[in-house]
Amino acid sequence: MNEMVYWLAIQEKFWLFYPRMLEKALKEVDSIEKVWTASEGALLKWGMTRQNVERFVKYRRNVSLERFERMLEEISQKQIKIIPYTSPEYPKILKSKKWLPKLQPPRVLFHKGTILKELDEGKSVAIIGKRKCSELASEKAYEFGKELAEKGFIVVSGLAVGVDTQAHRGAIETGGKTVAALPWMLPIYPSQNSELAEKIIKQGCLLSEVYNKPKENIKWRIWERNKITTGLSTHVIVIETGTSGGTVNTAINAIRQGIKTYILKLKEWSADTLRGFEKLEEKGAIPIKDVDDFLKQAEKPKVA
Repeated sequence: MNEMVYWLAIQEKFWLFYPRMLEKALKEVDSIEKVWTASEGALLKWGMTRQNVERFVKYRRNVSLERFERMLEEISQKQIKIIPYTSPEYPKILKSKKWLPKLQPPRVLFHKGTILKELDEGKSVAIIGKRKCSELASEKAYEFGKELAEKGFIVVSGLAVGVDTQAHRGAIETGGKTVAALPWMLPIYPSQNSELAEKIIKQGCLLSEVYNKPKENIKWRIWERNKITTGLSTHVIVIETGTSGGTVNTAINAIRQGIKTYILKLKEWSADTLRGFEKLEEKGAIPIKDVDDFLKQAEKPKVA
């Protein structure tokens, strides 16, 4: 059986398999199939908790691998690449991050597009912000996406409406490279950005930890993709935020992971955005006023 079938089966319950556990297991056995069929004792030895061993054994007993064989055939037909955590193609930048206990790198990445290894060249920037953004934020996201792409940066964002959309568009319309981190690969979310996604495939790539849209925990899945957006980036720029929500939480996690994080601090912002920026600045975010300011700050060594 194709090894990717086992990776797909493991990916469906990815939270049971910490990446380091998979690395340890695969150093001892020579295939993911042997990890899948391993004894409870071996799973415990490799670092899986007793509770997760019990959950996995139950899942393994009841799941049909034929379903994942059919999924693999569909994925191949759609020209989507499966990249396991232990593959040489897996982005080194994702592995190199300081991951938090409840925030772990994807065990499998689904990839469609024209770039991948370029992400490890150390010149990628995440541009994040509100979905229901202001007109100023929309303008600034486009401006940053365009100008940074022209400077050779890969622009990374999440394909959401608002700031994400404008950052991708800025990069694309100047002929630059951009990457969209998706909550799931299919169907494209949000649907109104399907055409934009096709353009991104030609000038960058789509990446996700999940192939099909899940039937539950949709909001959590949307938030979870943010770890890919920041994990693929050497810098994170927050265009607009509030005091709570996905953008501010993503920025805080990036700061905790040691990723240089910037806030576009302009006097024109709303009081809520300025309070959100104050919150991030207290955590260690760096205020900037434009692209040139970012470029100057980006050249400075990070202070531990």
